[in-house]
Amino acid sequence: MTNQEFQEFYKKNKVAVIGVPIIIGILLLDMLVLKPGRRKKTEGTQPAVTTTTAEVAPVAGGPAADPLAPPAPLNVPVIPPLKAEVERRFLAVDTYPYPATKNIFLPPVKAEGPVVIAPTSSEKPLAPEVVQRPEVSYHGFFVIGEERVAILKQNQRVLLRPAGSRLPGTPYLLSAIALDRILLRDTTESGQEFEVLLSDAEKRVELAQILREQAAKEQAATQRNRDSVEDHWITLRDTQATLGAYGVYFPPGRSLARKGSSR
Repeated sequence: MTNQEFQEFYKKNKVAVIGVPIIIGILLLDMLVLKPGRRKKTEGTQPAVTTTTAEVAPVAGGPAADPLAPPAPLNVPVIPPLKAEVERRFLAVDTYPYPATKNIFLPPVKAEGPVVIAPTSSEKPLAPEVVQRPEVSYHGFFVIGEERVAILKQNQRVLLRPAGSRLPGTPYLLSAIALDRILLRDTTESGQEFEVLLSDAEKRVELAQILREQAAKEQAATQRNRDSVEDHWITLRDTQATLGAYGVYFPPGRSLARKGSSR
């Protein structure tokens, strides 16, 4: 290649002409200088490799090897015993409020009462005789619909009982309820009846006054009705007499006025 041809090739391929020698120089530098230096550094820093040889079996008839020494005893810590005062706190001396074996998630079981065996004989047991009045006080009543409900007090308990109901725990039946008293009947064989008056004396007087006023009003209303009826019949009789004067005839039994009616 002549000098002129080389210059033309250089002008056309300037990058290849300059770059290829540089790349080849870098590769040679790395392969000949840098790699051997890196290899020497790594070999110097690595520890020496120890070769393990297989254990040689002892020769028969030779001296036996010493056994391994036993391990050192364990160092167990010693726990001091508790004091009597401290240990007494952990002892369950009481079973309050219930023993440890009780299942608190079950409902309590009530103790069964004594079993009473009825007599087998045909004779009926004698009914106890009532020797005293029932301990019940009467404190008035109120009305629900058309039924009266009595307000009673028995054994420091307030009871509301309608007529015809039995007092709890007693053989007495509430047979009647009045304004100022109630009537109790014994349901046993005796069949006695007791009257219990209203407990408050002032209220009894007030109720008696109310009863008297009601009776007086009813009597006055009855008298007014009787007077109005008598006036009506008198008016009819006078009308009949006036019509008779004008010749109006009433057959027997058809008279307007009542026979024998007079003021």
